[in-house]
Amino acid sequence: MNQEPSFDDLQELTPAAGEPQEIPLAYFYNQAGAFVYVGEMLPGDRPATEAEVTAAIGTPYFRALNLAWERIKAARDARLERGGLVWNGYLVSIDKEATDRMTSTALQFVVGVVESVRWKMSDGAYADLDREAFLAMSAAAGAVVQACYAVEEAKRAQVAAMDDADLILAWLAEPANLLTGWPGDGA
Repeated sequence: MNQEPSFDDLQELTPAAGEPQEIPLAYFYNQAGAFVYVGEMLPGDRPATEAEVTAAIGTPYFRALNLAWERIKAARDARLERGGLVWNGYLVSIDKEATDRMTSTALQFVVGVVESVRWKMSDGAYADLDREAFLAMSAAAGAVVQACYAVEEAKRAQVAAMDDADLILAWLAEPANLLTGWPGDGA
């Protein structure tokens, strides 16, 4: 089970003089007085106190928001881990292991260590790929991965715009909200 970060882990929020600060996970009040769960803290915003954070994150709204974000991430991960793409008639995996291997091999092509590779595709077929073909395949895989993250971002924004736990839970209850919209290409 994942452990929530501690309050101290979440409150490294003092922006440098007049500069925005990227906050990967933060709780603060923006200049308009709205409680912000994640985002960029700007000058004029103030960190939430521990009591404010504890009160807010225990609400049905934030529990529903966290549930939605977990399920959106799970849907994205499922697309990446169990999906792939069809490229030049080959099935190409786009899971983390495959994209890490592609990155490493692409670097070998770029620095001139290799001129061609025999690449095993996700369906077990092998393909002899030169630099141009390999980089094209890697770029196609990267485009699908980035499209998955763009869909995740859009779904999260859609949920974040909801100001009521019941709206979020109703959105989650409709399977199409999590299952549709992901890049598809026949893989």
